[in-house]
Amino acid sequence: QEDRVATVSLMSSMADSVKGRAVVGQVLEGREPELFFLVFKSLIIFKGGRSTAYKNSILQKSNRTEQYQKDGAALFRVQGLRPDCIQAIQVHLAASSLNSSHCYILQDGASFFTWLGSLSSPSDHVLLDRMMDKLCPLKQSLLVREGSEPDRFWTTLGGRSEYSKEKCVKGWPTDPHLYTCTFQQCVCNNVIYFSFQ
Repeated sequence: QEDRVATVSLMSSMADSVKGRAVVGQVLEGREPELFFLVFKSLIIFKGGRSTAYKNSILQKSNRTEQYQKDGAALFRVQGLRPDCIQAIQVHLAASSLNSSHCYILQDGASFFTWLGSLSSPSDHVLLDRMMDKLCPLKQSLLVREGSEPDRFWTTLGGRSEYSKEKCVKGWPTDPHLYTCTFQQCVCNNVIYFSFQ
């Protein structure tokens, strides 16, 4: 709730700074349209949050690995549409987060592993290389193919465990696409917000 209030406040101030009527869209995590990622080009999403509720939930779980720390351990799934539109999304630091259809970057302090799933494509490998250059351009990573992981790789992930080894079809919504829009008027300076469902 705290994050939502802060978001609405920020959107309102941004809309006020634009001449004319601003249009603001809500995009739900995991259901982002292709255009959303094209706006950002290369996007790195770190786990973590600044809200009090998020920090309290981390303290209750006693799991500090959920928030990104520069010199800590982190696992990123790399995905994208093409080399100029890539995302690295931090996922839970566990072997169960791996998927044979994807490529990953595993950070262990100052060391990096790039993991190629056995079902990933050559274009996925290109995206992985490009993202590694953006995430840490001066670091050399150790290339690891699925099935030939060193012990340190598994130790960083907290040990071996089962993960998805089935082919995952990667697709993006294609045009034409029908959206349902819900319009609501905010009490903040008569700015109209809409959300895709």
